[in-house]
Amino acid sequence: MSAAGPKLPIVDSPKYNISVFGLEKLHSFDSKKYGRIFSHLTTVSKLFTHSQTHTPPTPTRNDLLKIHTPAYMDSLNDRMVLTRILEVPVVAMLPMFVSRSRILEPMLAGTGGTILAAELAMKHGWAMNLGGGYHHASGNQGSGFCVYADWALAITNVFEKFPAVKRVLYVDLDAHQGNGVARSFMEDDRVHILDAYNPHIFPADTYAKTAITYAMSLSTATLKTPTPYLSLLRTTLSHAIESSKPDLICYNAGTDCLEGDRLGAMMLTDEAVVERDEIVWRMALEKGVPVVMALSGGYQMNNAGVIARSIENLVQKLGLFDRMRHDSGIGESADSGFNG
Repeated sequence: MSAAGPKLPIVDSPKYNISVFGLEKLHSFDSKKYGRIFSHLTTVSKLFTHSQTHTPPTPTRNDLLKIHTPAYMDSLNDRMVLTRILEVPVVAMLPMFVSRSRILEPMLAGTGGTILAAELAMKHGWAMNLGGGYHHASGNQGSGFCVYADWALAITNVFEKFPAVKRVLYVDLDAHQGNGVARSFMEDDRVHILDAYNPHIFPADTYAKTAITYAMSLSTATLKTPTPYLSLLRTTLSHAIESSKPDLICYNAGTDCLEGDRLGAMMLTDEAVVERDEIVWRMALEKGVPVVMALSGGYQMNNAGVIARSIENLVQKLGLFDRMRHDSGIGESADSGFNG
């Protein structure tokens, strides 16, 4: 669609992919899906070029300490802590310099991507990070392959940089409960949470569940068939937007709800996931609410293709590239850092 052109509110980095000499294959997560998504969008569908995307800066320790405790940050130098968070036993055998360069640095890049994308959404009316979505991490812990609390950091950064933002609606449609985000904002009534997850799988965090403002109750029918799921999503999301009146919608668009995913244990078809994303984006844009998306979980080799199809659909049906606005205070190039 576009061979060249201005910067788009799309954030990506070649650092997103996780590669540890092939050892990443021991985990069910497709750690290279980000590169495949980007390749499809730039070389197959040709929606945009690399030069039109934003490359995120790496968050500093001070940036991370806005959410994470010093004790937690220090604990990431312990191989056993990382092994527990990543759920890959072989990590315990890796030298820390390998884990830092091959695992933590990619996740830092993804975290920076979500922070930057949220800023860009406030500037342009929409944005997407082609990575990120580490929704199990909170201030003092990580789990479920999530080390850094990118959504909590992004939302906190938006509140700091955009005083006009009074309320944020966080929408989590990953198959797993977004407990890290909920734990990060337990005491903050500016953040409203809509979470639709399989209650029979990890993390089963009953404490975090109390922070969910709008719960999508997934019965057997809504877990196993697309029609009731999408109908419930329309109803619940519409109510959430009308009730919370958000100034920003943060959308965690996990695709582990796809049929065949043994960890998500849901049965949404490819077409249903594409429609799901369109429902969220269309409702946000029609209400005039900026929306930012990160990709979160997805554990099969077909996830990248479904995500790319969904983004193509959003661009084509919703005319995203024609919806860009330029009415906020951050500059055209936000790549220089979060505090500059």
